Amino acid sequence: MRMGLPGGFPYFRCAYAVNCGITLDSIITDRDSRDTVGDAFFTKRNHAVTTRWTSILVVTSRYHVERTKEIFSLIYGSQYLIEVRGAPSIDTDQLRTSEIQSIETFKSTFQGITPGDDEAILTRLRERHPFI
Repeated sequence: MRMGLPGGFPYFRCAYAVNCGITLDSIITDRDSRDTVGDAFFTKRNHAVTTRWTSILVVTSRYHVERTKEIFSLIYGSQYLIEVRGAPSIDTDQLRTSEIQSIETFKSTFQGITPGDDEAILTRLRERHPFI
């Protein structure tokens, strides 16, 4: 994990967060995970639990907001307040179609998992997630 403004695409999401009034020292970007599920899992495990967060703001691409909210809500559970904001980004029919398919795949993969159940989520990640 890195604090502050990294290079590349995450830089633009960080800049958007700063423009929304979030201070740089409050921004965490993840370079360890390989996808949004990993972002949610590792930020919860490495930061939210250890620092006792009760709410988080996730900044992502506009087309990715709905899926991000779905994923973070499942991983974090109801004990956390999750807000997802969409930074300006490209938005095409192909991206929207891909997002719809990805949401369905996520729901299928994690069907039956209680939101926030870290042990069950980790087990399911190990069994069925393509990047673990």
